[in-house]
Amino acid sequence: MDRKKTVATITYHRSDNFGSVLQAYALGEALRKLGYDQYIIDYRKPEVAKLYRIMKPLDSPYNVATDCYHLLHYGALKRRKKRYEQFRQKWLRLSPAYESKEALMAAPPAADAYVVGSDQVWHTGIVDFDDSYLLDFVKEGKKIAYAASGIKQNTSEESVAHLRRLTADFDEIAVRENVARQRLGDRASVRIDPVLLLEKEDWTRLCAAPQRKKPYMFCYFAGMVSQEFEQ
Repeated sequence: MDRKKTVATITYHRSDNFGSVLQAYALGEALRKLGYDQYIIDYRKPEVAKLYRIMKPLDSPYNVATDCYHLLHYGALKRRKKRYEQFRQKWLRLSPAYESKEALMAAPPAADAYVVGSDQVWHTGIVDFDDSYLLDFVKEGKKIAYAASGIKQNTSEESVAHLRRLTADFDEIAVRENVARQRLGDRASVRIDPVLLLEKEDWTRLCAAPQRKKPYMFCYFAGMVSQEFEQ
């Protein structure tokens, strides 16, 4: 019997927000449904851990105000953070942890193919980004981007040139937005976010039963909610 091909994915699965965690799960599940042996490279950048700490360092007025708010809701925030980690442990297939870029470069995980995406993996201006998300650690195996996001109209020419240079040896490049395709050139195509690759049944098995009995509408807002949206 032929051995299953192994696919290692790398993305922002350690970010404590719904979008990051669910897209990481969806890409892995979609690959497994296609018959691949998939796992996520558990890349744990210390900058990301600091970014998602409940209590921030008191080095700016913004962080002082944030900590005051978080103290009032500390129990709920701690429970939420714990649930993210429980989800990762239960539903994400993770490699041994890589605590630094140097560790990832020195001993990259083995796979037949490596896939980066989706989320903001090619947003060069955020603390999460480094060249690991351009698969610079891969020594052997196919390199693929799926629904990679983060390239915008105002992304600098220098950053776009850097992305082009490090993706020149990719076997396939798929991005999530048209603007990214336009800026990267003809090699790139546009593909839907992996959360849309799964069927309703795939998501239902993750869900707890809703506690509300009466009809309701569920809304999720990233960031502040305007009065217009509340209405």
